[in-house]
Amino acid sequence: MLVQRDSLLKLAAQARAAGKVVVVGGPVATTSPELLTPYADCVVSGEAEELMAPLCEALARGTDLPARMAAPAAPNSTSCRRPATICST
Repeated sequence: MLVQRDSLLKLAAQARAAGKVVVVGGPVATTSPELLTPYADCVVSGEAEELMAPLCEALARGTDLPARMAAPAAPNSTSCRRPATICST
């Protein structure tokens, strides 16, 4: 859905200008991550199932995010853990 590229860039720029932490993912991030790095604190590429827990935990702790997070080629949804800082069980 690269048709969303322009609106994604505009929204990310607005959020960053407002001082928000900007994390982007989806088709544009997967196909053109270098396009998004000036607009985002963290660019997530690929399927995010295995990245959600570490991403949410880093956000909850307020620690610096990596500039880029890339998912494995094929997510293993049976072994994905829930974010410990958000979920109590």
